[in-house]
Amino acid sequence: MTTDSAALIDWLASHDAKCPACDHALRGIPDPICPECGTPLELGVRAPNIRHSGWVAALIACAMGFGFDAVVVTIVSWEIVVKTFIARGSQITTDALMILYTLVPLALLCVGAIALLWKRRHAILVLPPRWQISFGAAAFVLIGGVHAGVGVWLIAVLII
Repeated sequence: MTTDSAALIDWLASHDAKCPACDHALRGIPDPICPECGTPLELGVRAPNIRHSGWVAALIACAMGFGFDAVVVTIVSWEIVVKTFIARGSQITTDALMILYTLVPLALLCVGAIALLWKRRHAILVLPPRWQISFGAAAFVLIGGVHAGVGVWLIAVLII
């Protein structure tokens, strides 16, 4: 038995803890293995205020925004390529250019936000848990709202 395992067994001899896999009570176990589900246990240190959920939600929001922008830009770019090189006499529509000129900068903003989130993740992860969750929710609402607003604007412009 390693010193970490011995320290874990000593700590569990006098403290209540639950198995992270099955929630079985681990107080007084003789080995660093959950007797209920067989999950190996190890000694660890964690900070109670670090939750990745807010940071991950903000990262997912930016990635979803970028993914949407990239798909639409790819479809519109393909239309431009087809009209330019395959159907040589065809004109590129101003609608296609308007979509490109709107969504390419928006996609670049999402990529920049992803890079900034990655660079500043330590500053975000040490915020109190409530602020982390608020940060993730705000990022999700902001990016989703901007994309919904741009989508409604583009639909209104293109239909009218």
